[in-house]
Amino acid sequence: MIFSNKHLLFGLVLCLFQSAACQNLAVTYRAEDSLNQEQLALFVHQADFESRRAVDQHTQQIINELQLIGYIDAVIKSPLAKNQMTYEVVIDLGQKWETITLSVPENLVPIVHTVADNDQRDDTTITVALSDLPGFINRLSDEVAKEHDPFSKISIRQIEKTVYPKLSGILYGQLEQKRTIDAVIIKGYTEAPKGVLRHQGGMKIPLPFDPDVLSRLDQEIDQIPYIRRMRASEVLFEEDQTTLYLNLGKKNNNSFDGLIGFATNPETQKLSFNGYLKIDLSNNLNLGEQLNVDFKGDGQEQQRIGINTQWPFIFGTPFGVTGQLDLFRKDSLFTTAQTMAALDYQMTSRTAWHLGHKVIESHTGTQEDIRPDLTDFKTELWLFGFSAEQRQNNLLFPQKYLLDFESAFGKRTNQAGRQGQNRFQFVGLYQMDLSQEHKIFLQNTTAYISGGNISTNEAYRFGGIQSLRGFNENTIEASALSLLNIEYRLVFNETFYLHHISDMAIFKEATSSSKTNFLFGLGFGLASQTRAGLLKLQIAQGFGQNNAFDLGQTKVHIAFASQF
Repeated sequence: MIFSNKHLLFGLVLCLFQSAACQNLAVTYRAEDSLNQEQLALFVHQADFESRRAVDQHTQQIINELQLIGYIDAVIKSPLAKNQMTYEVVIDLGQKWETITLSVPENLVPIVHTVADNDQRDDTTITVALSDLPGFINRLSDEVAKEHDPFSKISIRQIEKTVYPKLSGILYGQLEQKRTIDAVIIKGYTEAPKGVLRHQGGMKIPLPFDPDVLSRLDQEIDQIPYIRRMRASEVLFEEDQTTLYLNLGKKNNNSFDGLIGFATNPETQKLSFNGYLKIDLSNNLNLGEQLNVDFKGDGQEQQRIGINTQWPFIFGTPFGVTGQLDLFRKDSLFTTAQTMAALDYQMTSRTAWHLGHKVIESHTGTQEDIRPDLTDFKTELWLFGFSAEQRQNNLLFPQKYLLDFESAFGKRTNQAGRQGQNRFQFVGLYQMDLSQEHKIFLQNTTAYISGGNISTNEAYRFGGIQSLRGFNENTIEASALSLLNIEYRLVFNETFYLHHISDMAIFKEATSSSKTNFLFGLGFGLASQTRAGLLKLQIAQGFGQNNAFDLGQTKVHIAFASQF
């Protein structure tokens, strides 16, 4: 193939043009006074530029930064071209001014006093170091936006040189009337319960507006387990109204939680099973309602079923109602039923109080001369309680902390007559984040029944994967107990972690008011978030202060929780 001279010349010119286009301009910056060269070098962030325009922009940025720290007379000398691709820019920094004294108008005095130190100000003026002036203006602007309208303006005018190194000026503030959020428009999940959004989501309209209100509202909405933010909240400012736009979605918060526990029966030496099943239905009617059903059994002689229902924010108020039914049967020995009704009050998005009435009634199926620790009784109690909870957007660890206590007082009636009785229950948990991979989980459960002659069928029952691991479900009875669960958690990713188990229980048996017992549970476990749900495997050994560590008594618990 033969090329013409014209084509060859065109290709050569094109290559030279591309080569020249790829070369950057090399620029050096020099202070006119060599004593200021070191100071100037602190603000030079770039030495190679694609164009003369980029050189001018960076040079102006240097001048602006110098003026902010006190070199208010800094000017640019004309760039000198050493050759076609090399420039030298000379900057005259001038004198460095240190402070500025600002006259403060009356409408800004209260706000200035909140952001300035006492030694910087008096009733009508404030003196600020020029190096701190941008920070001072930012703090002042933030405070003005909180106390007034975000569109209020702050500026400094009539800057003059007084006695070197001091400047003077006038602080000016155009303060607009504080705005309020007057309306809320929901997009996406338009059936979201309004009472939940108002009292648990913090949207009590009209709502005073400030720069942090959107982030606060978003955090409050994240605490609602069955509502999801599709994106950050937005605000539309109009002349006479401010409208909040929420982009929400409905989150599936129904859950199924079940476990199988198995171990060797020490009497029969055969494998025995025990289990736990819990179903939680939440917000299916778009009212924020909850229905919880749970069942426990040891596979031999005891079963328990509990039903709890809650209807919050009745007619959009912060009040709701809770009802509870709990049935426990131990073989043919006794059956105990608990019923409870309470009025709830949502004080804040994370805290709530409740006041209610509880009835506990038990009937035995054996003669008291055979089992003197069992007796028929009926207890009626008035109760009040408090709960606080912070949730977090984490599949493995949805709770950051929980505090829940309940105190009850009333009368117990049995064959011995009618006696006063008090009960107290407390549950607290907290997850300590040492780092992204290392976490410590702490939980304490404390319960107490006052008075003597506590029968076995009115005692608290614990043991199993949800209380003292290494023991069968609900096989330990106590009139007073304090249980501590500790886990060190090693997190590998967002769906898997390993943990150790250290459980300790201090309790008094129901039939003994003086003897204190200790039980321990040690082991390890893992949790994995699969597509189907959260799978937990725990292996624990339970023993007492007088019992040797026996691997033959090790309990294996397998639990599975799925949301739908």
